[in-house]
Amino acid sequence: MVSAGFAARVKKKSFSKKHHEGVPESKLLASDVSVVRDMVCRSYGVKEEELLAWRRGRPNETRNVAICLLRQLRGSKLKEIGRNLV
Repeated sequence: MVSAGFAARVKKKSFSKKHHEGVPESKLLASDVSVVRDMVCRSYGVKEEELLAWRRGRPNETRNVAICLLRQLRGSKLKEIGRNLV
């Protein structure tokens, strides 16, 4: 689960304006996927390879947090997130 404090720090540092579904261009203002990945890796103290690791039946909290933040901050669809986290 993403802590409220961590999510707030990421939002403050990387995306000052809230994503608005009615304004598709607002997604362009959001942080790049690589910025979110780097911040999550630094916060969890893991290498990017660990973030990108996906194994069926094994939880990867770092990856799940990155997915959650990309959905919240960028409004990214799961297909798009999957392409960026491989």
